[in-house]
Amino acid sequence: MITIKQIYLGSTLLITSSFFLSLLLFTPVSANPVIGFQAGRIMDDTVFTNKDTMSAQQIQAFLEARVPICDTFGTKPSEFGGGTRAQWAAARGYSPPFTCLRDFSENGKRASQIIYEVSQQFSINPQVLIVLLQKEQSLITDDWPIPGSSQYRTATGYGCPDTAPCDEQYFGLTNQLTWSARMFRAIMNQSPTWFTPYVVGNNYIQFSPNTSCGGSIVNIQNRATQALYNYTPYQPNQASLDAGWGSAACGAYGNRNFYLFFTSWFGPTYYNNFETLTRPRWMQVKRDGAQKVDVMTLSGVGETFQVGRQLRFIDKIEVLGKWYLRTEFNNNDGGLFAIPQQDLEEIPYTPIEPRWVTITVDANRSHPASRTSVGGELKKGTSVRVVEEITINGNLYYRTEFNKNNSQDVGIHSRFTSGFMPVALDGPRNFCSNSAIDLTDPTAGSVTGVSAPGTYFVTRKTLVNGVWYFQDQQRESTNIFFVASDLRSACFEPFENPRELKLSRSSLRFNPYSNQIYDTLERNRTIKFSSKILLDNQWYFRTENNTLNGIEAVVSAKDLVEI
Repeated sequence: MITIKQIYLGSTLLITSSFFLSLLLFTPVSANPVIGFQAGRIMDDTVFTNKDTMSAQQIQAFLEARVPICDTFGTKPSEFGGGTRAQWAAARGYSPPFTCLRDFSENGKRASQIIYEVSQQFSINPQVLIVLLQKEQSLITDDWPIPGSSQYRTATGYGCPDTAPCDEQYFGLTNQLTWSARMFRAIMNQSPTWFTPYVVGNNYIQFSPNTSCGGSIVNIQNRATQALYNYTPYQPNQASLDAGWGSAACGAYGNRNFYLFFTSWFGPTYYNNFETLTRPRWMQVKRDGAQKVDVMTLSGVGETFQVGRQLRFIDKIEVLGKWYLRTEFNNNDGGLFAIPQQDLEEIPYTPIEPRWVTITVDANRSHPASRTSVGGELKKGTSVRVVEEITINGNLYYRTEFNKNNSQDVGIHSRFTSGFMPVALDGPRNFCSNSAIDLTDPTAGSVTGVSAPGTYFVTRKTLVNGVWYFQDQQRESTNIFFVASDLRSACFEPFENPRELKLSRSSLRFNPYSNQIYDTLERNRTIKFSSKILLDNQWYFRTENNTLNGIEAVVSAKDLVEI
């Protein structure tokens, strides 16, 4: 069995005076309680194994930022008395140079390159290895590591049991990092050849190497946490958490400090960075056996789904280069479970026999999967040709020929529609035409005949492709309509006999339908009129000449008097 040295403050098991010094110098001091630490979930698997968080260049920049200036020759005053740091070290058998990790190399490789290559080899987050170096030997922030001490020989504490000397076969920075990452990877892979006393599930974990300090049952939730306990087999007690970076009775600080260093330098140890979908919507499963996964461990959880199962998704998360979508249910309850996007697809439209439907109430179009309006109100009486349908969560929508041809994900809820059926005109009434006009079938888009000038009692209407069509009472059993703009709400009526009348005052001559003004007729002028029209309970007369030439120009009757 390979055992690992466990480092903890407040004990006699510190390796060297150098290590003790580095802890005192570079461990942050804070009495603020530790927030967010979970004994059963110290770090998520997806964070632990994300090997792409930093490049070798970024690691080097990070090391330089932690130690901007290295006290290579120990010229600074010693924090423990005895003159300078170099003098303090010399009294204990050590001499400069004191090579900081930022400047350290082994076998021709810089420390940053070694960290990077080991992280890539075993697919372990390089940030985890950086924190491990700090937690065990304070190498990240130490600006005068002592040569010949344990700081580089046992940089990660690998092969250094609590009760025996360190095993020399594991000495050296590269060796230490490699064996630590190899152990982490073996546990992540559940390797049968690598023993670990911990399991994903319930484990009794002590608060300290001192058994009299006790412990508790910890439900280890994932492999990363299992690996960290395999490395440091103690959990912090409540007093250790309340002490922040400080010490406490029966305290063990390895996993606590790992958590604190990581969160202060790199952010959360939990992979809970879900992003809200641009358009939360319903989607369907596209393969039998698809299943939700725990995004911490990427292990399957819960029921398996069959092809076509519809679920509503709210947000998404990227884990190791793949996207996972979370359902509305899990979003609401905070569950870190999601379905691989590759197992999902948009719910497709199904072709139907093309037909016309009519909107029975004022409504709107929407994205069926999200049930969000796309604007553009559909007026009651609008008729559209539908060619596809889609059912989402029990709601049936139709897609028009126009929307399909333009690849628009837009549908009309079936509850707003009926078969093609013109709606009643608001106040059925007479309309007229002074000339022959086309009769049209709007659903076919074709002219079916011509109607003579006359008066028509209009009872129904429909809107097709932005054009209103009117239908009179005698054609209600057909698909024959007038184009609404071809009919007048009032028409000219001929005088029984043309009449000469005189203007009692200057008067405008204008178009009674558009109100376009043509000219001004002078007072006392005598004009012959042959037709008239009633608009808004006001009579207007048209001259004989305009009547003969079909010019829609009138003069107000109240401006005229008999000769």
